[in-house]
Amino acid sequence: MKAFFKHQQKHGKQIYGFISKKLNKKIEEWTILEIGTGSGGILYHFKNKKNKVFGIDLNNKYLNYGKMKGLNLINATLDDLGGFNISPDLIILSHVLEHFQNPKKELSKIKMIMKKNTLLYVEVPGVKNLHRSYQMDFLRYLQFGHLFHFTRRTLENLFQDNGFS
Repeated sequence: MKAFFKHQQKHGKQIYGFISKKLNKKIEEWTILEIGTGSGGILYHFKNKKNKVFGIDLNNKYLNYGKMKGLNLINATLDDLGGFNISPDLIILSHVLEHFQNPKKELSKIKMIMKKNTLLYVEVPGVKNLHRSYQMDFLRYLQFGHLFHFTRRTLENLFQDNGFS
């Protein structure tokens, strides 16, 4: 668990750097929601940058580890989010979208909790980056849990069809 959390932390630093560079400013005092947070390592980096963080996932083992690190994590689905009165400035979906049974439906739920200027950060695995996450092994990429496989074009189409810009 500790190694997984550290891996997530490192990835959180990368995500923070990417978004900060794109916006040309530090991300501080934002409200950040991560869907599919696991143990919350990504959020941990954002919390250390003076942000209010909130994460949801379905794995209590991971959630409990993140809670021990002082993170605000709960066992919940997107259907539960309406009851939490959260208005995020940034929503993170890191390797989650490909697990949704109906991505279009789930994106509509996400859109309902977004403010006008909420940013949505999405990353998904893909055949073109097997070298990074899957040690160049196509069979590692083909997982039972990956219900959808995206290219940049299909991802752009999905978001455009759902009214995202």
